[in-house]
Amino acid sequence: MNRFWLVTGAVVAVSIMSLWYGLTKYARFDLSEASDGDLADRYRLVCGARGDVRIDPSRIPAELRSLIPLAARYGHGVRILLEDYVAKMDVAETRRIAAAIAEKRQPIERWVATFPDTFIADEIIAFRELLKLHDLLHPIKVDSTKRIV
Repeated sequence: MNRFWLVTGAVVAVSIMSLWYGLTKYARFDLSEASDGDLADRYRLVCGARGDVRIDPSRIPAELRSLIPLAARYGHGVRILLEDYVAKMDVAETRRIAAAIAEKRQPIERWVATFPDTFIADEIIAFRELLKLHDLLHPIKVDSTKRIV
């Protein structure tokens, strides 16, 4: 009987110590200093792992409402997610999304510029991410006198 309580006590002690260690280790993880790789490893941040962003259409200017489905899907605010989405896109989808964003890029920039960079409403973050997505899809900038073939 004493052996039973000794083993049970040891198992409970090890379990409590493991729980304490795990909680203190993960509680100290600072997201502000985390690299994209750390975020991906720790939180499994890959496209498809998170649901769409909830966007209130009444908070979006009328001229940008056609982009709400794209903003909801790609507007998570985490660059590693965008990079994963882009890596998994086929050429047709890339062209379709890039064209949709390019058509409304200036209105998006004007609307987003009316808010400070620290403003964290889901809608603003989602549309800022659309601009980043467009830049990821078109990384090469050229002036009007040059052509890339």
